[in-house]
Amino acid sequence: MLTAINADVRRTANVVALAVVASVASGTWNDNLGERDWAIRFATCVLICALALIAADANHRRSERLARTTALAQRVLDALAIELTGARTVKDAAEGFLGQAMGTLGAKSAMVLSLDADDVLRTLSWHGRVGGGADHYQEVPLSSDLPGAVATRERTDMHFRSLDEIVMSFPELSGYYSTDRSLHLHALHRDDTTYGLLAITFPRISSRRTRTAFSIRSLGL
Repeated sequence: MLTAINADVRRTANVVALAVVASVASGTWNDNLGERDWAIRFATCVLICALALIAADANHRRSERLARTTALAQRVLDALAIELTGARTVKDAAEGFLGQAMGTLGAKSAMVLSLDADDVLRTLSWHGRVGGGADHYQEVPLSSDLPGAVATRERTDMHFRSLDEIVMSFPELSGYYSTDRSLHLHALHRDDTTYGLLAITFPRISSRRTRTAFSIRSLGL
């Protein structure tokens, strides 16, 4: 188990193989090969080795996901830093962020809404607009029951993993999107201050691409 925590799957497998061989050999030097005590020790060893391999594989996958997320976040932040050098207004900054985020994350559309002093979410920047069907959501009162308002009010993220889920929560978007996709709403806040909402969609062609939406939190939003 220590090897599984501190080493990769290949090294863990080597240690597992040695442990199994040693367990079998122990029956020879204890002169009880095939007997009940040896069988119990051998079964226990095999069980622990199997758990070690599972743990090593899970640790390896987790490390890979962390590395991908870190690299993804760094690419967006590096590109954004260059983009923001010419930004003069908040709108310019939002435009720069959405442009870089869409290109890096592979998003189909993205919208930033700012929370104004009158408690209304208003569209600050919108990339990927495909018609007037979504214009209804350019201004959203914070007190409304729309998912974007709820996400902002409660400072939480909301995820709609298919077009059917999107239309169920946003009936006005029926027929708006020509292809299946996922929609992700991320409240933009820091400490006790809420700044607005990020709405971003991804083509629903692979679960791996959709999972990049969950990496947005690592950008510090």
